[in-house]
Amino acid sequence: MITRFKSKGTESIFRSRVSLKYPRSIQVDAFRKLRIINAATSMGDLQIIGCLDRLSSNSNKYSLAINARWRIQFTWIQPDEATEVDIVGDFGMGSRRNCLPNIHPGEVLQADFMQPLNLSIDRLSTQLGMTQDALLSIQRRQTSYRC
Repeated sequence: MITRFKSKGTESIFRSRVSLKYPRSIQVDAFRKLRIINAATSMGDLQIIGCLDRLSSNSNKYSLAINARWRIQFTWIQPDEATEVDIVGDFGMGSRRNCLPNIHPGEVLQADFMQPLNLSIDRLSTQLGMTQDALLSIQRRQTSYRC
């Protein structure tokens, strides 16, 4: 549960209000991740969503990625309290260390479904109710597909 915010802008986003302090483009994702932090009952809950970094090995300060340039920083107090919660820019700080690289849906489609299950585009399009052209476009990494 979040017990204290470091900035009013971060608290505004958490309370479903637009903040002029941060770009609008990150506010929906920031709101979602702030809600996840608020609902977490252990650090394990936060580790499963990925891109969680401990800021130093001997502290209880953490950082959760919103995107490649923005993060939510907070202090975790056992058992289930997040305090000093703030959104910070990650400008020029290097790559996200503990995050897996993004994988295109076409790669997942090919490697995890089509090859192991010996599925053709025809059969897959029938099963998914998608056109063959749409699936081929995803498979060839020309476009992505969002649910």
